[in-house]
Amino acid sequence: MDLEGSIQRWLEKYGAGKATAAVTLTSVVLSVSITVGIEFITGNVSPVGFIVAATVPMMVAPPAAYFTFHMVERVIVSERDLKVALEEIKTLSGMIPICAQCKNVRDDEGYWHQIESYMASHSDAQFSHGLCPGCAEAFMKSIGKTA
Repeated sequence: MDLEGSIQRWLEKYGAGKATAAVTLTSVVLSVSITVGIEFITGNVSPVGFIVAATVPMMVAPPAAYFTFHMVERVIVSERDLKVALEEIKTLSGMIPICAQCKNVRDDEGYWHQIESYMASHSDAQFSHGLCPGCAEAFMKSIGKTA
C-alpha cells in the first residue's frame, strides 16, 4: 500500500482542516482507550486519568496535525506547479555554433540554419520580427529616406 499516495489523495480531497480533525479524533479515542484499558487492568480507576487522557490529545494533536498536513499540502501544490513548469520548459544547453556574420546556427549534422528556425526546432520559443533603432535608421538611409 502506498501510504504517501493515500495521504496525498486524502489531503487533495478533504484538505488540511478535515485531516486535522480526523487525527485529533483518532488520538483522543486511542488515548482514552489505552487509559481505560490500563485502569481496568490495574484496577485503579481515576476520573483524573480519564480527563487527562481525553484532553491532552485535544490540546496537542490539532496544532501538530494541522501544521504537518498544511506543510504536506503546500509540498503537493509546489510539486504539482513544478511539474507543470517543467513540462513547459524546453531548454537549450551547451555550445551553439553561430556564424559571426550572418548569425546562422550549425546543427549537430553540420547543416546551417537561420537562428529563428534553429531556436524554434530546439525550444518552445517563438519569434516576432522588427527592426532595432540602428537597423531602422540604416534601412531608411538605404532607401533614401530620413527617419
